[in-house]
Amino acid sequence: MPHVFVYGTLRRGEINDIERLARRLMLSPPLLLGEARVRGRLVDFGDWPGLVEDGDARILGEVYVVDDPLLAAMDAVEEYDPDGGSLFVRRPVDLQVAGQALCCHYYPIEPRLMGGAVPIDHDDWVAYRLARDTGRADRIRQAAG
Repeated sequence: MPHVFVYGTLRRGEINDIERLARRLMLSPPLLLGEARVRGRLVDFGDWPGLVEDGDARILGEVYVVDDPLLAAMDAVEEYDPDGGSLFVRRPVDLQVAGQALCCHYYPIEPRLMGGAVPIDHDDWVAYRLARDTGRADRIRQAAG
């Protein structure tokens, strides 16, 4: 069964939470193995991040064991086209989870397609998004106030 590394909206509690995705599609649930990090840098597309494979940051994510139907559902969420031309690509990445070396699938972006995405100076999409959205809510309250 494949392993996957998720760093953005497929993480627990996020808008495309992988466990909720599996339940919604009546697929076998993923098995969380733990957290890991991969080298790269994050960019902000607004509602979701992208991971660019260059850069020296160690981006935080979660590693799961999934079955092939759930991997295909993740491909659909990421709008991944194996023939090319998609923003998100699926690639293998070697990483460590709880001292165990694994080869996982993950979804970095094709940098030439990132358009106006904003670089993020953070290694954790969820922490960044929460801080960003809290700041946005505070600014809206101040403007209304």
